[in-house]
Amino acid sequence: MGRREVAADRGLAVRRILTYTLSLQAQKVRFIVAHNPGQAEASRGLINIRISAADRNVIDRAAKLAGKSRSEFMLQASRRAAQETLLDTTLFAVDGLTFKRFKAMLDAPPKPNKRLQALMRRQAPWEYDTR
Repeated sequence: MGRREVAADRGLAVRRILTYTLSLQAQKVRFIVAHNPGQAEASRGLINIRISAADRNVIDRAAKLAGKSRSEFMLQASRRAAQETLLDTTLFAVDGLTFKRFKAMLDAPPKPNKRLQALMRRQAPWEYDTR
């Protein structure tokens, strides 16, 4: 995947985040996705999955960078993906004017700034040659 495709993927991810944020702001709706870490031990379960050594290594590297165990990292990533899936199924009804303003904000190109330019020049961790 070339830099343009990666940049497009990053742009899509930023647009999705903006979509959620702007949708929530437009409707003045607050979603609070809460996780109760104080659940009783008896309510905890076990999930087993089979993964390749390469996938495990990527997860381990990321977990180490995040300062978490593999299990903590995988649980957090899974929870975040589940919450995103649930948010994708939420319908926001807005009036025509609000929708028009919302679309204009999404379609506007990002304003250039030093942090964005530095991000786009940086190589993504999954693009490193590990051979």
